[in-house]
Parts: sequence; C-alpha cells; structure tokens
Amino acid sequence: MGSTTLSPPLLSPPPSAAPPYWAVNISPPPAACPPFLQNVNPKDAAILSTPDAQYHILTWPEVQAIIASNTIDVLQRVPSALRRYMEFNYELKKKYGSVMRFILLERLGWGEDAGDVISDGSRFDGGADVKVLWNDWPYGIDERIVHLVSFIY
Repeated sequence: MGSTTLSPPLLSPPPSAAPPYWAVNISPPPAACPPFLQNVNPKDAAILSTPDAQYHILTWPEVQAIIASNTIDVLQRVPSALRRYMEFNYELKKKYGSVMRFILLERLGWGEDAGDVISDGSRFDGGADVKVLWNDWPYGIDERIVHLVSFIY
C-alpha cells in the first residue's frame, strides 16, 4: 500500500461583505453614512441596498395592476433616485422647515398655508385653487408613463 496524502480542503473565498445601504450606487462610496440617510426605515434601507442594475422598472400593465388593487404603497423609486430624493428632502427641511411648506410656497404659490389661497367661488375650474404638476421625483416606472400630481385647495 502506498502512502496516502491528504489534499487540503478546497476553500472557497469568503463571501464579500455587502456594502452598507448608504454606500451602494455611489462612487466613490462615502466613508460614513451621510446625515440624510441616517435612521432610514427598513423598507428604504432595503431599496437603497439594491444596485440600480438589479432594480426592476415597472411596466404599464404592472402599474395598472398596482393602481387597480389600491396597493400604491408598493411603488418604489430606483435606488439611486431614492438616495437623491432623500438628500433633496433633507435639504428642503433644513431650509423650509417641512416639505409641505416648500410645496405650498414654491411649487403651488399658495402662501404660508393653504388658507392664503383666495378662491373666486367657482371650485375646480382650473383657477388658483387647482394645480396639476409633474411629479418631480417619479417612481421606478417605465419612462413613457407620466406621473402627474393634482393639488386642490
């Protein structure tokens, strides 16, 4: 009988640790979590952890089904867009105190609060008490789908 030599076990490389949610889809990744991404909820952390290349853009039939089933809470932004959206909102809150105040003042031009809007008495005629705007921060949907937001005083 000849001698038996044992081969060392085949070692697979250790799995690479996934980067933290705040370091995905950005190059170079920051050394620490930026303030606007601290304390995000689990849903947003999961979205931000997804590489953009792995994100599924919703088709028109998928969007129709979501709307028909009244499950619009499942709509999500593309991860890198969500990151920019969260940073934008963070800066807005610092400057205006709230997103609502920014919308009332800057996007709708309705003053400090909606009580500043003067209606001519004919509601919903497309006057000062109705605004339809493009969604500045659309969800991860087919780019041919237009997402409008209606504001009615």
